[in-house]
Amino acid sequence: MDRADAARLDWRAEGIDLPYVILITGRCGSTHLASMLAASGACGQPMEYFNEMYVPDLEEAARAHSIGEYIVHLARSRSSNGRFGMKIDHWRWERLRTFVDVDALFPRGRSAFFLMTRENIVAQAYSFATARATGIWHDHAEAPASSERSYLPSDAELLRELTLIALGESGLLRYLEESRRPAMRLTYEALMRDTEGVLRQVGEALGVGTVRWNRPAPTLSNVRRINYSRRDERMMEFRTRFASEIEFLAKRRQDFPYDAFRADVLKARGIDVAAWPEPEKS
Repeated sequence: MDRADAARLDWRAEGIDLPYVILITGRCGSTHLASMLAASGACGQPMEYFNEMYVPDLEEAARAHSIGEYIVHLARSRSSNGRFGMKIDHWRWERLRTFVDVDALFPRGRSAFFLMTRENIVAQAYSFATARATGIWHDHAEAPASSERSYLPSDAELLRELTLIALGESGLLRYLEESRRPAMRLTYEALMRDTEGVLRQVGEALGVGTVRWNRPAPTLSNVRRINYSRRDERMMEFRTRFASEIEFLAKRRQDFPYDAFRADVLKARGIDVAAWPEPEKS
């Protein structure tokens, strides 16, 4: 199955009434949300099926001879209740678009889109920088309770992650605007503050009613929130010294002027942005 065949996938023939995509900025609570949706049995298993770190371990990928076959295998094995979902960040979404006509694969009016971000981008950058440095991206409910992380990110690491977050978020918003595709906005803060409410919103958008996960409180899902030692102290220090840069990012995160920020802020502080890799995980 080639690019064109993948775009012409007949979801209904595969028993799927509504496919959906969660566009993410990473460290935004999407894994927590996806775990609850999967545990509910009402919305498929919306995981990162195009994250190169995970694909080699997926049976569907091992059996596929093309990206089209891979998508069909996923649709058949990772859906439930007539729903199939996936989550993906800006960089991987753009890469997928070079292989598949995603607008044909997820036709407007017959698919659902969500955009998940985080209001507190400094905390988001802190989480990204710590995960990237330690290699610990998630804690799980079954793991021992000693989940406190003592790593303290440098100024350069935090500025790097803030820039990548802004780039990713503005890139996703640009895609949604250019494709004229509506997307329900979700945030990490709303999920933490009102989990039931967010699940109700998502369930209504997917036409499955209230989503109920099959795990008792307080674990909620198999993903547990990571605790960081001295995080608040470190973030307050960073916020104080980079107040103007953070304010600029907060105001321009929807249309982030990367070239200007790179020239005026990053190069001035000796940060080599040219050597930055794309985010490994989200």
